[in-house]
Amino acid sequence: MKNKNKRKILIAGIIVSSIIIIVSGGYLYLVNQLKSTLTGGEPVADEFYETIDFEYIGGWIVVRAKIAGSDKDYPFIFDTGSTTIISDSLVKELKSESFKTFFSGKDDDTTNAFNNQLLVLNRLSIGDVSFRNVGSMVLDNENWDMLNCVSAFGIIGCNIIKSGCFQIDYVKRKIIITEKSDNLANSDEITWVKYKTDGQETPIITGKLNGTDIDLFFDTGSSSGITLYSPVIYNTIKSDSTVKKIYLTLLPSLYIRGEEAEPYQAITFKASELHFLSPDYSENIRVTVTDTPEKKFSGIAGNKYLENYNITLDYKNKRIGYVMTGRLSSTEAPYFGFNYFVLDNKLFINSITDKSEISKSQIVVGDEIISINGTEIIDLPKESFCAIFRNEYYFYNETDSLMHLSVKHDDRIISLALNKCNSEL
Repeated sequence: MKNKNKRKILIAGIIVSSIIIIVSGGYLYLVNQLKSTLTGGEPVADEFYETIDFEYIGGWIVVRAKIAGSDKDYPFIFDTGSTTIISDSLVKELKSESFKTFFSGKDDDTTNAFNNQLLVLNRLSIGDVSFRNVGSMVLDNENWDMLNCVSAFGIIGCNIIKSGCFQIDYVKRKIIITEKSDNLANSDEITWVKYKTDGQETPIITGKLNGTDIDLFFDTGSSSGITLYSPVIYNTIKSDSTVKKIYLTLLPSLYIRGEEAEPYQAITFKASELHFLSPDYSENIRVTVTDTPEKKFSGIAGNKYLENYNITLDYKNKRIGYVMTGRLSSTEAPYFGFNYFVLDNKLFINSITDKSEISKSQIVVGDEIISINGTEIIDLPKESFCAIFRNEYYFYNETDSLMHLSVKHDDRIISLALNKCNSEL
């Protein structure tokens, strides 16, 4: 009897183990299928060479693309820090035969813009270069926040970029797309830097900041310059009396991933030594470091920094190429100790500089702006808020040395006359 029970237990154990192995194997298969689908995309032709124009909107690169050979093209953000994404509003415009739904698991309660739906686009074309079987996540326009003002249709991401060689000319506002870097007219001028990845194809390049190794996320989907996320570096800079710095209190200005509206601290400083793209070239450049939790990398290098180079993306060989073009000329707007962001057709304070006039008032980040220089925010037409987000609308002139500001704080209005700050480092 005991032997029969032992045999039953043994058989049951084998069955359970087999089920676990089958289920685990099925899970791993599904995970691998999801990953291969999400990173899918390949050029239709073996050889191609195309030069396209791009718009540079508020610090974002925007290219136009067609889906499944449609006559209409759509503006997409060109983003090395993302996979390809299309909006739910665009999906509704597409013919059903233009794509296949691979996975759909949308959570209607989430405020995250990415709704867990995965499609395979039969064809996506940039200029005359076409890509097939393109994996694409779907975003919810309702939660895409102010990025709808840059592109309400989506992102051209790294699964497209890895399929060829892309050269970005920020000065001429052009991108060359070809199958290999040898085709480029300036191929002999390019200096190459190898990169590692974070699990997808996004480049992470190791550099040095004031003698310390840093890993920077190479992100054309960011409109900022060099931004670090490291309490360690933050405290190091804070305690270094030789570094001239500006202290800030900040609030997130985009909430596309359901971010919490929690203030955090930052320091802007001039790095005495920054080696990033070129290990032999030291740059004296403005850097912002926050005290927010560290990620798998030290920070990001966005377009405000990258625009000073001619950039070549050669993902097949896991390298980034650059040719120095010099700093693009830009006029610094007057600064009055704070910045603002747009949300739901309103204006809010998102940064305040320490020891500025506004910092000595009761106004804090997150407070709503009622008026600037006599312009009532509530009276602005709806389209003005997109113009503000894209840095195309200003409430003051370059020569202004005084700003009149009214802000709502704890159900009361605080009005200030602010003198222009010295934001130089």
